[in-house]
Amino acid sequence: LSGLGFTGLLGILLLTISGRTAQIETLIDSRTRDLQKANTELQAAERHLRESEAYLRTILKSVPECIMLASSEGELLDINPAGLAILGADDLEQVKALKPLNLLLPSYRQTFLAAVEQVFAGKNRSLLLEIGNFKGDTCWLESTLAPLRNDDGHITALLCMARDITERKADDDRLKLAARVFGEAHEGILITDAAGNIVDVNPTFCDITGYSRDEVIGKKPSLLKSGRQDPAFYRDMWQAIISDLHWQGEVWNRKKNGELYAELLSISALCDDQGRIIYFVGLFSDITQIKHQQQLLELMAHYDPLTRLPNRTLFSDRLSQAIARSKRDKLLLAVCFLDLDGFKPINDQLGHGAGDQVLIEVANRIKQNLREEDTVSRHGGDEFALLLTGLHSVDEIGQTLSRIHQAIAEAFLINGQTVNVGASTGVSVFPLDDADADTLVRHADQAMYQAKLTGKNRFRLFDAGRDQLLL
Repeated sequence: LSGLGFTGLLGILLLTISGRTAQIETLIDSRTRDLQKANTELQAAERHLRESEAYLRTILKSVPECIMLASSEGELLDINPAGLAILGADDLEQVKALKPLNLLLPSYRQTFLAAVEQVFAGKNRSLLLEIGNFKGDTCWLESTLAPLRNDDGHITALLCMARDITERKADDDRLKLAARVFGEAHEGILITDAAGNIVDVNPTFCDITGYSRDEVIGKKPSLLKSGRQDPAFYRDMWQAIISDLHWQGEVWNRKKNGELYAELLSISALCDDQGRIIYFVGLFSDITQIKHQQQLLELMAHYDPLTRLPNRTLFSDRLSQAIARSKRDKLLLAVCFLDLDGFKPINDQLGHGAGDQVLIEVANRIKQNLREEDTVSRHGGDEFALLLTGLHSVDEIGQTLSRIHQAIAEAFLINGQTVNVGASTGVSVFPLDDADADTLVRHADQAMYQAKLTGKNRFRLFDAGRDQLLL
């Protein structure tokens, strides 16, 4: 170094300082660029954060579900517009003034408070809640409660996400009600597709028909046919269903065990939005007992319960119709009034049970000696009325009554004892006796009494001109 001299040393020093300065400048430039880059990144991060917050707020404002923040005391911290709409509130302050808890119907409040405690203990909860909103409407909310944590993992608030399911709940309730009606209805229900294949039946269908559900699914309802209705009946029925989409009537069907039953059946066609039939629904009730009762009432109203012969009412109706036919066909008809001879001693000596057996047998013997178009009725006691129609002469009446009297005169075996009765009969003939129905019966009754007075076991003809004439 001593050889370099001062000038040389100064040059070296200057060179050294110059190099260090360049290094420092380079370092400063590098640090400056780093700061600028960091600042740019920070600004980008802040911008991204603002954009994310704006995006998040846009989402919160746009979602149709209620999103709400609440404290551990149940105080409302924040709520999105959809939540305000569901609650029927105008703004956040309106909801804050009344705690969300107070919007819940009383039966749900304790459940909600317990859920809040569980959420702040770190658990999630799902609840179905019913509220009364600020508009006075009742709403159903399907809610999910979750804890909201900060960066340190501490729970700072309760996050509630809820959706209004009032309409869905109503639909579910209607479906449940329909299912309950289907399952518990006392009427049988049968559902088929458009092709007539059974797709479902209810329990009452199975109870009435004896078929299980599995036995009929996929089958045709025709498996129930009894054969009592002809093809024309079913053709008319289906024509009505297709044209009117509905039909109602009475049908006789057959159970699985072969037993016949009567049903009151209503069939409706269900259509889609285009009007095409997609299902048929049959609703029916077993009216077999009602039909039997109707038959019994009809029997009681028109037939004698002992002999099962027509009674006065039915005889009178048939007589009126026979008179109209006689006028049209120009033929005779005879009204015969028959009373048994020697019947009272049977009742007195053997009892009314024996007398009833005699009356039943007399009714059978009379029917066996009449044509199908003729009528025999019991008018009470041991009195019978006969209606003979389509006659060409009075002689035909005598021949018929002779056979009947002979049949009645044959011995009866009642409870091991032989008994005998006879018959006295009076006759009026239309139009020889051109009277109305009641008068014809009365004239036949008068002729019967004349037959009894003249010795019984005979028949007499009433003649309006000569009072009475022996046949």
